Amino acid sequence: MTDDRTQRVIWAAGAALIALPAVVLGFGAPVWLGVLLALVAALAVLLMAPIGPIRRAPRTPALKAVLRDAEPALVKLAELEQGRLRGPPEAIAASARRMIAEVRAEPGRLAAVQRMLAHYLPKAAEIAALHAALGDEPAHAARRAEIEALLTRLAQAFRDAEGALDAQDLRVIDTELKLMRDSLDEDFAR
Repeated sequence: MTDDRTQRVIWAAGAALIALPAVVLGFGAPVWLGVLLALVAALAVLLMAPIGPIRRAPRTPALKAVLRDAEPALVKLAELEQGRLRGPPEAIAASARRMIAEVRAEPGRLAAVQRMLAHYLPKAAEIAALHAALGDEPAHAARRAEIEALLTRLAQAFRDAEGALDAQDLRVIDTELKLMRDSLDEDFAR
């Protein structure tokens, strides 16, 4: 993900790329004047435009609620990590912590992981607690195995949701590149 300064530079370069051909080709101005106006346009974007990450949004009640509700589930999973069932609860908690850190940094990304944090994380903690409550009795071996399989599947779902956050960044970049290529093709296909 690009930071605010990098994104400003990208937008400034875009403004210059648009201004230069617009002035030179569109108005028939000399190239030196086009370059000068392109630099002015880029400088104006760098200095005046309050450009931040596209997905940045103010902290919302939904974000606060999801983070507030996720905390007890993380605490419960941390307590259960000390017990017999270590792998899946640890993986779920680690993925959830990384998702929470990402959402805190960029609240606009909440929609991508809200269901995981608001629904699946508390349910995973409850299911892991049920597993711990069953104990080692042989009569519950099948049920414990079923719970372990479900927790393993949930851990994979959390890893996949984390990957979806990265894929979302890549889709944004791909879309921006496609739009720029299409624009260049349209403007300079004469």
